Amino acid sequence: MTCGRCFYLKVNKGFMSPSTPGWTLNTLTDTLLKKACDLYKQRNLDESLECYNAVLDLDSENIVALCNKGVVLERQNNLEEALGCFDKVLEKDPNNIKTLYNKGAVLERQNNLEEALGCFDKVLEK
Repeated sequence: MTCGRCFYLKVNKGFMSPSTPGWTLNTLTDTLLKKACDLYKQRNLDESLECYNAVLDLDSENIVALCNKGVVLERQNNLEEALGCFDKVLEKDPNNIKTLYNKGAVLERQNNLEEALGCFDKVLEK
């Protein structure tokens, strides 16, 4: 990770740059992602979701925002919407371990155990 912003997200937030090209963050996007993470940690899910939506308004392909939006939606019990976010991430980055794990967890909550197991198996292969 050569970008200072990417380094910050990796070290402080645990985000890894995805395998897809062109993952750049401008200052506003970076600020919104940080605010969304902070709000999530404070269990302020509605405002965290608003921040992730704002990032996606600026950059609809932002994998970090899509994945984390899915996590927030899952915490709000919006499981179908969460799966939609995870599926969008996996279309762009099929080996995204965090997203595969989160999708498996949602599928397990929906009692779709076979598909959940498939996601968890992919995580273990990585």
